[in-house]
Amino acid sequence: MSNVKRFCVVACCILFLVIPTATSAQVPPRRPEATVLTTTVPSILPPTRIAVSAAVATPRLPAPRPSDRAPRYGVNIPKISVDAAEKQVVKDAMDDASSHSLGWVRISLPPYVVMDQNASDRTHIVWTEAGLAVCDELLAYAHRVGLKVILITYINDWAFDYSEADYRDALARFYDQIATRFAGQVDVWQPFNESNWVDYRYPSYDAPDKFGAVMNPTYLAAFSRAMATVYTTIHAHSSAPVGTSFGSFPFDTRQEQRAVSFFGGIAPSVDIMLFELFPGVDVVVMDR
Repeated sequence: MSNVKRFCVVACCILFLVIPTATSAQVPPRRPEATVLTTTVPSILPPTRIAVSAAVATPRLPAPRPSDRAPRYGVNIPKISVDAAEKQVVKDAMDDASSHSLGWVRISLPPYVVMDQNASDRTHIVWTEAGLAVCDELLAYAHRVGLKVILITYINDWAFDYSEADYRDALARFYDQIATRFAGQVDVWQPFNESNWVDYRYPSYDAPDKFGAVMNPTYLAAFSRAMATVYTTIHAHSSAPVGTSFGSFPFDTRQEQRAVSFFGGIAPSVDIMLFELFPGVDVVVMDR
């Protein structure tokens, strides 16, 4: 990929697994058909590599036809901006991905791009039309060049100090607008990111004991209630699957046990599980 030399690659391996729901008893169980995605990104992150294993069909949606199955690879966009130059970098990355027959783009949508966090409060959200329009434009562009979209969304920095009740109210207001606006343009919804590593309300990757700070029954119960709010709100407008990610490299027996605890508590509120395995730059490890 000569054109990909312009880009770095982000370290992240996401494994999408179907989570059975209460309604799935009426649907014969099937094994997810996993593929591996390798992702390039604009050079705003350190050079690393991303592999994404994806099986995004869920029991509540029709199984994809063979012709609909995505190619193995995709591009990861760690943020978007209203800045014209940065927006063009994102489009160039998607063009490059499409030209090499890649199949996915994962876009992270920072809340400050689409809302005025200083003017918003517990009772209302002040949306930024320019930011919403940029997201509209980039999502449409992704589909125009043949890429399926995973959209990462969160409200962490804005409402981290709210009470749980106020925070869930804010989640409902935020995702009602987001899902209404972007329904039909998103193939996989990913609210929050690696909430097993850091507090879903206000992530701090400098925490000395990441797991000790969040992987406890009280935290997991609150996160489950937050995910339930998001899940219900999104699915009021969109049938695309909803999932969140588990930061999990190296994936060993201990991590597997943590993943069981993490996803076990939120299973009713996700359609798929996303595992971020961070395989680094070793292609052999990624493929394995």
